[in-house]
Amino acid sequence: MRELQSGDWKGGVLKVSHLTITTMKNYVFERIGFLVLLSIALVVLKLTSVINWSWWYILMPLWFLAALLIVGAIIYLTYHLFKK
Repeated sequence: MRELQSGDWKGGVLKVSHLTITTMKNYVFERIGFLVLLSIALVVLKLTSVINWSWWYILMPLWFLAALLIVGAIIYLTYHLFKK
C-alpha cells in the first residue's frame, strides 16, 4: 500500500481511487488478525498466571474488534440506505 500524498486530499475528502477493494480488505484483515493474536496471547498469559489482570482487560481487544465491526456495519448500512 502506498503512502498518502498531499494531492490525495480534495476538499477534505480522501481520494481512494488508487486503492483496490482487495487492498483495503487485506489491510482490514491484517488489523483484525493482530487483535485476535493479541487476545490469544493475553488469554494464555492469564491462564498460565504470568499476568494477574482482570478478564475485562484481557478481552479488551475483542471488545474493540466488536465495536469496530458494529461501527463499520452502521456506516455501510447508512451509506447504502441513503445512496441516491
